[in-house]
Amino acid sequence: MSDNLEKFIKENRAEFDDQHAPKNIWSVIDQHLDQKSKKPARLIPIWRYARAAAAAVILISSGVLIGLNFNNQSSEQLAFEEVFPEFFEAEQYYQKEVNIKVAQLAKYDHDDFINEDLELLDDIYTELKEELEEAPKDKQEQIINAMITNYRTKLSILERVLERIQPTNQENLKTTNDDSIEI
Repeated sequence: MSDNLEKFIKENRAEFDDQHAPKNIWSVIDQHLDQKSKKPARLIPIWRYARAAAAAVILISSGVLIGLNFNNQSSEQLAFEEVFPEFFEAEQYYQKEVNIKVAQLAKYDHDDFINEDLELLDDIYTELKEELEEAPKDKQEQIINAMITNYRTKLSILERVLERIQPTNQENLKTTNDDSIEI
């Protein structure tokens, strides 16, 4: 396209060059510019308003996101509780027991391998929970049993570790500023 334009300009150059601008054109342009520059320009402090608008947008959007997330979690838990009431009770029981054992274990010096194993079991549990939501009705009971087995495994690991640590390693008990142990 540009080649055709260049060709057209070269062929018709004489027709373009036959007219000249008036000699006083620049003085007329200068007068118009001077007249416009004499008017005081009204400056609007746009940054002040832009900052306020950006802050408002951030506050409103974060509020909406938090609200949606909260409503989604509470409705998701409520739906899960309604669909699987027996499992929900078992889940609460096992969570309570696991939390007690983890708190007991935290009092002692122990290897971080235990925490890694517990995190792995948590990841497996999360995958099972996602599968449960998408599973057909005939497979849901198997997945629920696998989830309960996961909790039992976690509780069993914690109990075994505590049985080995507690009686033999009383000296490994962590002390805090509030706790003092006399032997």
